Amino acid sequence: MHISEGIDAEDIAVIVKGLGYETHLIESTLQQGGIPFVRRSSRSLLDN
Repeated sequence: MHISEGIDAEDIAVIVKGLGYETHLIESTLQQGGIPFVRRSSRSLLDN
């Protein structure tokens, strides 16, 4: 998928911080839209 000139969707990352309920809503929306995502803990994000 090509989003904009010179930017591919595979090159975009979005970091979401929220409470369990908010995060669950976002994950459900991504799943329903067929958008792949990876769920990681905030600790593992900080370690990288």
